[in-house]
Amino acid sequence: MNTTIIFLAYVFAGFVGFSAVALVMLLIKHKDVGKSQLMKAMCGFMLSSFLLGIIYFVTDCLDTLYGGHPYSAPVRLADMWLFIIMGYFWLKVIRTSVIEEGMEPDDPEKPVKVSVIVLLALAVPEYVFFMDPYYYVYPGWPRSYSYIVETIMFCFFIVFDIIYIFKAFCRIKNRGTCIYLLIVTAAVMANSIWNGVATLWVIKGSLTIETWNTQVNDPTAVLLLIINVMTLIFVFYHDFSPVYFRHREEGEKEELSDEERLEILAENRRLTKREKEVMVLAFEGCSYEEMAEQLFISKYTVKRHMHNIYEKLEISTRMDLVNQVKTTNGP
Repeated sequence: MNTTIIFLAYVFAGFVGFSAVALVMLLIKHKDVGKSQLMKAMCGFMLSSFLLGIIYFVTDCLDTLYGGHPYSAPVRLADMWLFIIMGYFWLKVIRTSVIEEGMEPDDPEKPVKVSVIVLLALAVPEYVFFMDPYYYVYPGWPRSYSYIVETIMFCFFIVFDIIYIFKAFCRIKNRGTCIYLLIVTAAVMANSIWNGVATLWVIKGSLTIETWNTQVNDPTAVLLLIINVMTLIFVFYHDFSPVYFRHREEGEKEELSDEERLEILAENRRLTKREKEVMVLAFEGCSYEEMAEQLFISKYTVKRHMHNIYEKLEISTRMDLVNQVKTTNGP
């Protein structure tokens, strides 16, 4: 009974995940939202979640059919790498959600990116050389190494998920976005906790991979299903319907380029030359830190210019800015 439920959950999670990936990629390709950092982060998150679900689905089927099916080193490494990449892109989704609201996160992204690269490198010897085909790690220093690496990975994502979601809740005003971030963060953290603890049991030999996949009530399939369903709903209502369908309704009107629209908007609202430069970079999805680097000014000066731009355009978020640029048709 449990095996059947898990199987069906993986099937539905895969179907919904594929639909969400297709929808996000469609949005990114569409020129109205193609420059959105949030949508690009969402695509990376959904793609890694979808591929991870496919790996779990296939291995679960093999274990059910043949029992104790061995896993090659590339499969084991892909399993862990996708898990790490999925966790990284979720942190990126939370961070870019704050940027889409017109605010700048007070935490730099580069240290997190470097940390993830280090985790990916640390996983190579553990999952390629120290494990047998059933995820059992050989006793001695290889097992000690695995304990340390797994603990670091577990603590890294749990701690940063909590920090990022707390900061996001303090800044994001959109209720729908907050609910989505809270539910998916809870599912991602639950998945991290379960897989972290279970992996330590398998490494030690207290739990076999066959028992894990066929007898233990593994919540991974249900959690991936929740993540994919929530993301599909969020993407459709948050970005797809108001932007894409509005563009369809404009019919066969002659289109202005984004550069022309920005030029017209800056002139109509009497923006200064520097404010126009900042507006262009904000429209392209640059963070405050990236704007400061490109314009050779401080981050605080960028914030001041953004405040003036929002006042002159009578808007409050970057999505408002994108929508206003896209609806600008002439002087």
